[in-house]
Amino acid sequence: WADKPVTAKEVLETLSKNVERTKKILTELIDKIPKTRSCSCAKALEEAEF
Repeated sequence: WADKPVTAKEVLETLSKNVERTKKILTELIDKIPKTRSCSCAKALEEAEF
């Protein structure tokens, strides 16, 4: 992600920014998932063992 050597501080700053972006994206995406789905993905884990 960088064209030059980076410091640990720069790595941590980038990770921190990405965590906030990821939280925002997931929040937006989760709100867009329909309550009722007709696609096969709704049943994808029906027979999964955890």
